[in-house]
Amino acid sequence: MNLQPLWERLKPVASAIEEEQWATEGQGSWPGGPDYHGMIRTGDLKSSLVDPGRAVQSEGPQEMVWGSDVFYAIFHHAGMGNNPVRLLVDVSRGQAQSQIEPVVVSWVNEVAAQTWGAI
Repeated sequence: MNLQPLWERLKPVASAIEEEQWATEGQGSWPGGPDYHGMIRTGDLKSSLVDPGRAVQSEGPQEMVWGSDVFYAIFHHAGMGNNPVRLLVDVSRGQAQSQIEPVVVSWVNEVAAQTWGAI
């Protein structure tokens, strides 16, 4: 099954989720500290996760991977070195799921209607 039409619909949603993640500092879960300012100094890390042209690391008929092309992203995301964990990509929160779910359901219903009728 080719899911690329779904990926196109999800890209702006994922971008908006990442914008919100940065605007709210991880829904308030990102700890501060001196390394935090280094995380946002140039804006490159944020840009790498908000811009779908950069954030989509792998896209195929059955897979889309959203991530960063900035080498130090993993240090913040996983809490490596002196950095505390700051989940940069986090779709596990209810709000992200509530934004993704209607897009997926709508797409599934459209595909179903084209093949055998609405679900």
